[in-house]
Amino acid sequence: MADESTETSVSTGPLSRLRTVARTDGPYLLVLLLGAILITSLFASRYTKIGPVDELQHIDYAQKASRGHLVAIGERFGEPAMREEACRGIDAAFQPPPCDAAVLAPEVYQEAGFNTAAPHPPLYYVATGIGARLLSALPGVDSFVTGARLMGGIWLALGLIISWYLLAELGLSKQVRLGICLTMATIPLVAYSAATVNNDALALAAGASTLLVTLRYIRGRTHWIWLTVVAAVVMTIRATNLVALMLCCLVLLLATRTTERRPGISLKQAIIGIGAIGASSVLAVGAWVAISTSRTVYPPEKIPMSQRFRVDSIGFETFLSNVLNGAPPTADHYWPAAFASSWIVLWTGLIGFAIIAGAVGSALEGSATPLRFQLGSATALAMLATGPLFVAFGFIQGHGYAPPPPRYGMSLIPACLACFALCLGTRKARFIAPVAAACGFALIVGVLMNGPIAPL
Repeated sequence: MADESTETSVSTGPLSRLRTVARTDGPYLLVLLLGAILITSLFASRYTKIGPVDELQHIDYAQKASRGHLVAIGERFGEPAMREEACRGIDAAFQPPPCDAAVLAPEVYQEAGFNTAAPHPPLYYVATGIGARLLSALPGVDSFVTGARLMGGIWLALGLIISWYLLAELGLSKQVRLGICLTMATIPLVAYSAATVNNDALALAAGASTLLVTLRYIRGRTHWIWLTVVAAVVMTIRATNLVALMLCCLVLLLATRTTERRPGISLKQAIIGIGAIGASSVLAVGAWVAISTSRTVYPPEKIPMSQRFRVDSIGFETFLSNVLNGAPPTADHYWPAAFASSWIVLWTGLIGFAIIAGAVGSALEGSATPLRFQLGSATALAMLATGPLFVAFGFIQGHGYAPPPPRYGMSLIPACLACFALCLGTRKARFIAPVAAACGFALIVGVLMNGPIAPL
């Protein structure tokens, strides 16, 4: 009997489950991994300049973090990061010093040389910096920046793989899951964020993981403690992942709605889940703010960026004018000029239309399909709340105001495309998802390999 019991426990243990996953999901996950690496490696090889969306700041942070040094508020750029920009150039009107300059002064760089990424938590930078140093030892990887950009492929693949299991939790077929995940990788904003050094590279992973754990909690398949763990982790990546946690809280609240087809969770369960997410995220952010503030080396209010965006007050009109900034979260219009194309603009617009249609369509399902209603309504509300949320966040943090860009809602993208797939229905999704993925990959890979496609 003992031998039989031992054999049963081994056969159902972690190793057995891993073998099952490798057998059933392995080929699909490999496609997602290769697809993510293909896009980011192509991008890194063709786009050699430093990106204008604060990439220099993120490179400097990652380089220092890989050596065990966390950037302090008020700290200036280090020589390695400045040398990278001097030699590579920057994809902007700014002219850096010459590559062969004997001495590089931070003061002549953007933002007077202050690293404005210092307030960000360090998790992304430590992991990316260490990974970049390891990848830099490989043939063909010529610098720390190239290694760090290739790490973006790993982070993109992680986001796609977690999204695969999120879509499985929602009952979508493997064919649909593969199509939706690959389509996600071809969204221009996602591709650019993964292929340059910045902490938005982990936004998909943050958004998919929080929603996956929340859905499993609602169905009684995981303990609330995992909500605290995932909330703390995503908030130590980037504070903008707060929108993904807001989405999860809305889903929990809407899940208390009981229908004939599906009983909702109790109000007590919802409060426990929301409390776990809220308390964990507040503690994680509060701990980092305390640490970061204690290490300040120069008054933040004197940093040029802080002075440029400083305001004495904000009114209701400011909040109202930013309601649509995150709807959809893919609508950022920046794309490298070297790859500019009307087809990229069209693809971005089509993805945005699909996101809005999916969220609104799912929300209008009503009581007929409770899960679609909950997810669609929560996603739509979260997109509309993204802009006003970060208007308030910026003002509270440092009396600052700048219109929040749509990319602040990037962690909502897995939920957005999940709504679209659910709204399509099984038969349509099985056709549209793979076609969308094929079109997106043909477009992105074609543009990156051959330069801009002829305008429409």
